[in-house]
Amino acid sequence: MEQQNSLHPEKKDELLTILANHHRRIVLNYFQNVSDDVASVQDLAEEIIEQDTGEEEQVTLQLHHLTLPQLADVGAIEYDQRSNTVRYQGHSTLEMMMGSIANL
Repeated sequence: MEQQNSLHPEKKDELLTILANHHRRIVLNYFQNVSDDVASVQDLAEEIIEQDTGEEEQVTLQLHHLTLPQLADVGAIEYDQRSNTVRYQGHSTLEMMMGSIANL
């Protein structure tokens, strides 16, 4: 008997959309590879610039307006715009999906 996945198809699509963006994957990987679950937006921007291309101002704007709000919407992070801090909440399904993608 085939095991059914309890994740709704629309939710799967939302999570796949999250993982389709390289910067969002970098942010998630960052938290999986450091011992602290809190980072500044500046730390995340520097990590993205180190692994990808882009100017700091452009990457920071993208983090503020797209990347971090989208990760917060699915519950992977808490994003405090006032203090420019991000707290990783973890997301077991996203982490599992990322692991599968990494093995491709």
